[in-house]
Amino acid sequence: MGSIKIIISWFNHSQSTEITLSKDQIAFHDTRHVTDVLSDLDPLKRKLDLLIILVKQYIYASKYLQKELSPDELVNKLMVQWKLEKNVLKHKIAYPKNITYRVLS
Repeated sequence: MGSIKIIISWFNHSQSTEITLSKDQIAFHDTRHVTDVLSDLDPLKRKLDLLIILVKQYIYASKYLQKELSPDELVNKLMVQWKLEKNVLKHKIAYPKNITYRVLS
Protein backbone atom coordinates (compact mmCIF):
# COMPACT_ATOMS: atom_id res chain seq x y z
CA MET A 1 0.00 0.00 0.00
CA GLY A 2 3.08 2.26 0.03
CA SER A 3 2.53 3.13 -3.64
CA ILE A 4 -0.98 4.36 -2.81
CA LYS A 5 0.37 6.71 -0.13
CA ILE A 6 2.78 8.09 -2.73
CA ILE A 7 -0.11 8.65 -5.17
CA ILE A 8 -2.25 10.40 -2.52
CA SER A 9 0.74 12.55 -1.62
CA TRP A 10 1.26 13.40 -5.31
CA PHE A 11 -2.45 14.24 -5.65
CA ASN A 12 -2.31 16.54 -2.61
CA HIS A 13 0.78 18.29 -3.94
CA SER A 14 -0.60 18.73 -7.47
CA GLN A 15 -4.05 19.91 -6.27
CA SER A 16 -2.88 21.92 -3.22
CA THR A 17 -5.00 19.80 -0.88
CA GLU A 18 -4.47 17.77 2.29
CA ILE A 19 -6.72 14.79 1.61
CA THR A 20 -6.19 11.54 3.48
CA LEU A 21 -7.70 8.25 2.36
CA SER A 22 -7.33 4.87 3.98
CA LYS A 23 -7.13 1.70 1.91
CA ASP A 24 -10.71 0.92 3.00
CA GLN A 25 -11.92 4.34 1.85
CA ILE A 26 -10.29 3.75 -1.53
CA ALA A 27 -11.65 0.19 -1.79
CA PHE A 28 -15.21 1.34 -1.03
CA HIS A 29 -14.88 4.71 -2.82
CA ASP A 30 -15.78 6.46 0.44
CA THR A 31 -14.90 10.12 0.00
CA ARG A 32 -17.80 11.66 1.92
CA HIS A 33 -15.48 13.31 4.44
CA VAL A 34 -13.95 15.25 1.54
CA THR A 35 -16.69 15.62 -1.04
CA ASP A 36 -19.69 16.52 1.13
CA VAL A 37 -18.68 20.17 0.83
CA LEU A 38 -18.04 20.02 -2.93
CA SER A 39 -20.59 20.22 -5.72
CA ASP A 40 -20.85 17.36 -8.21
CA LEU A 41 -19.36 19.59 -10.90
CA ASP A 42 -16.36 20.68 -8.83
CA PRO A 43 -13.18 19.71 -10.71
CA LEU A 44 -11.54 18.55 -7.48
CA LYS A 45 -14.39 16.09 -6.80
CA ARG A 46 -14.17 14.79 -10.36
CA LYS A 47 -10.39 14.38 -10.09
CA LEU A 48 -10.67 12.62 -6.74
CA ASP A 49 -13.30 10.25 -8.15
CA LEU A 50 -11.09 9.53 -11.16
CA LEU A 51 -8.10 9.05 -8.91
CA ILE A 52 -9.88 6.38 -6.88
CA ILE A 53 -11.29 4.60 -9.93
CA LEU A 54 -7.94 4.53 -11.70
CA VAL A 55 -6.01 3.51 -8.57
CA LYS A 56 -8.33 0.54 -8.06
CA GLN A 57 -8.20 -0.40 -11.74
CA TYR A 58 -4.42 -0.14 -11.73
CA ILE A 59 -4.06 -2.29 -8.59
CA TYR A 60 -6.36 -5.00 -9.94
CA ALA A 61 -4.69 -5.03 -13.37
CA SER A 62 -1.21 -5.16 -11.83
CA LYS A 63 -2.18 -8.03 -9.55
CA TYR A 64 -3.79 -9.90 -12.43
CA LEU A 65 -0.68 -9.42 -14.59
CA GLN A 66 1.56 -10.12 -11.58
CA LYS A 67 3.24 -6.77 -12.11
CA GLU A 68 4.96 -4.51 -9.56
CA LEU A 69 3.02 -1.35 -8.74
CA SER A 70 4.70 1.72 -10.19
CA PRO A 71 3.62 5.15 -8.91
CA ASP A 72 5.17 6.79 -11.99
CA GLU A 73 3.12 4.64 -14.35
CA LEU A 74 -0.05 5.39 -12.42
CA VAL A 75 0.64 9.15 -12.40
CA ASN A 76 1.09 9.05 -16.18
CA LYS A 77 -2.24 7.25 -16.60
CA LEU A 78 -3.93 9.79 -14.32
CA MET A 79 -2.54 12.74 -16.27
CA VAL A 80 -3.76 11.31 -19.59
CA GLN A 81 -7.23 10.64 -18.18
CA TRP A 82 -7.48 14.11 -16.61
CA LYS A 83 -6.53 15.71 -19.92
CA LEU A 84 -9.24 13.69 -21.67
CA GLU A 85 -11.81 14.71 -19.05
CA LYS A 86 -10.78 18.36 -19.31
CA ASN A 87 -11.24 18.31 -23.09
CA VAL A 88 -14.61 16.63 -22.79
CA LEU A 89 -15.78 19.37 -20.43
CA LYS A 90 -14.11 22.16 -22.39
CA HIS A 91 -15.70 21.17 -25.69
CA LYS A 92 -18.92 19.99 -24.06
CA ILE A 93 -18.72 16.67 -25.80
CA ALA A 94 -21.80 14.68 -24.94
CA TYR A 95 -21.46 10.98 -24.53
CA PRO A 96 -24.15 9.25 -26.58
CA LYS A 97 -26.94 7.87 -24.43
CA ASN A 98 -28.97 4.96 -25.79
CA ILE A 99 -26.31 3.12 -27.78
CA THR A 100 -27.07 -0.36 -28.98
CA TYR A 101 -24.28 -2.69 -29.90
CA ARG A 102 -24.52 -5.70 -32.09
CA VAL A 103 -21.95 -8.30 -32.88
CA LEU A 104 -21.01 -8.51 -36.51
CA SER A 105 -20.30 -12.01 -37.71
